[in-house]
Amino acid sequence: MCGRYSLEARPDEIAEAFEIAGAVACAARYNIAPTQSVPVVRVGPAATQRCLELMRWGLPSYGSNPRPLINARSETVDRKPSFRRAFASRRCLVPATGFFEWQKLGRARQAFHFRRRDGALFAFAGIWDHGGNAQGTKGDAFVILTTRPNPTVSPIHDRMPVILAPEAYSIWLDPGEQSSQRLLDLLVPAPDDTLTAVPVSTRVNSTAHDDPACVEPLA
Repeated sequence: MCGRYSLEARPDEIAEAFEIAGAVACAARYNIAPTQSVPVVRVGPAATQRCLELMRWGLPSYGSNPRPLINARSETVDRKPSFRRAFASRRCLVPATGFFEWQKLGRARQAFHFRRRDGALFAFAGIWDHGGNAQGTKGDAFVILTTRPNPTVSPIHDRMPVILAPEAYSIWLDPGEQSSQRLLDLLVPAPDDTLTAVPVSTRVNSTAHDDPACVEPLA
């Protein structure tokens, strides 16, 4: 599961990393949570140019549990009714500089911030869809795909978000790419030496907090 992440990159870094033409306007975020609107990269209507747009994190769920769907398992995303149509033609990149997971320690939970060892910007694999939610909110929304954990994440959590390699961006974003197997082959854990895990304070536990203190290492 991926339930919180951070995006601390400057607008020019985002534009360069994802080859986005024109100005990019977005503020640094340190504790992004579900239902919030955040920058997502997708191709425009003509499928010729990448654009950065705000989307709500979480697809609508109308069953007995109305909580939004924020993650999709990569192992079943091409078959599950909630996601298979979006997987076929509405794929996106979710820019990030880190993500959070919590380790159970008895009755307590310790938050960890995972980021690349080199501090670089990266992208989660995402899918998006149209429509509102059960509360009547309109607009496009996305989910983040997850996979099995690599050795850095596995001591803390049994799932991790899919972090795409930059050379996979074009394939993932191409709505004309219809080979499910080629797409599924991209949805693998990050290489073992990619990430570092840093314990952080309980400040990140509250969605009311969105500041640099959320990602600062514990003393």
